[in-house]
Amino acid sequence: MWAAFVDYRLDPKTKELASGKPVSRGAVFVATRKRKDGSYVNDNAKIVSLRDVRLQKIVRLKLQLEANKSQTKSFMTFVLQNLGLESVPPEFADLINPQASDANSAEPSSTWHQSSQA
Repeated sequence: MWAAFVDYRLDPKTKELASGKPVSRGAVFVATRKRKDGSYVNDNAKIVSLRDVRLQKIVRLKLQLEANKSQTKSFMTFVLQNLGLESVPPEFADLINPQASDANSAEPSSTWHQSSQA
């Protein structure tokens, strides 16, 4: 399966389709390489390399943020439900439900109703 994917991605027609223009090995090599002393081959290689590093960092930070949001949401839901509140106060609504970004609305979020009947 991976071999077929690699063959597909390395096919010159696929590369041309993805970029809109023919891609040469030399252009890819120059665009992504450093010299033995650690300096970049040219300014474009430096830009491409730094952009790649930044994108990887952004992806890593996004994953951490999503994990933290999930933990915060779970914790706040637990706390508010155990306080015996009928509904979530508006100031906490967007912590628990980011889609309800209008925390100043007249109606409190009814998404997290806790049944008062036991």
